[in-house]
Amino acid sequence: MIKIKLFIVTAAIFFLACSSWKTVSVNEIAPKNLVEITLASGQTVQGEILATESQQIVIKIKEKTYKVDRNNIASVRTKPAIYDEQGEIITEDDISRIKTHKQMTLFTIGGGALSFGASFFIGSMVQRSLLDDDTNSAPRIAITAIGTVLGSTFFAITGNKRDRNTAIEIIRDLRASKTENTIVDEKTRREEINKELNQLIKDRKAQEAEIEALKKKIEANKKKKKIPPPGNN
Repeated sequence: MIKIKLFIVTAAIFFLACSSWKTVSVNEIAPKNLVEITLASGQTVQGEILATESQQIVIKIKEKTYKVDRNNIASVRTKPAIYDEQGEIITEDDISRIKTHKQMTLFTIGGGALSFGASFFIGSMVQRSLLDDDTNSAPRIAITAIGTVLGSTFFAITGNKRDRNTAIEIIRDLRASKTENTIVDEKTRREEINKELNQLIKDRKAQEAEIEALKKKIEANKKKKKIPPPGNN
């Protein structure tokens, strides 16, 4: 029974660690995707896609850029893209710059203590029920150690996932705020342009009115001026 429980916990941890990756074809990957590429040689590389060319894939690995031939790629795994409210991709680099380890630390410490207590209790119960020997503490110690490690790992993964989700939400909020500020700035700029345009229209109308008044004055002066007919000198 204990072996079955340990197997279930181990499987759950493995699933949490790997379930976010998805196997795709080379043609399905796109710029800004985080991918894990297995080469024909068996070597595995992980990084962010910068560009996809007809014959090569441009990938960034630890701040360095590499080109990988498509024909040299055996398989590709990628994580589903994460988007902000504007539909822009949130990259893993964006997340790593914001992400902390607060929740993971708290979950690891708290979960480790909880796992230790539970594992010690289970180990004691198993020892008494199966061995009926309190002097042989090996089973209790083994079960306590294994349970504590597995439990701490499980809680650490859970805390790490919370830290990641928190970072994603912060990025979304920051980008939304930036977009909102951009919209406000654009609106203010348009209002200023409209004011300037309206002022230019008023100035032009005033100039046209002045020109029209000057024309009328010139015409009036021409009419007042008497030119003597020929032969009266």
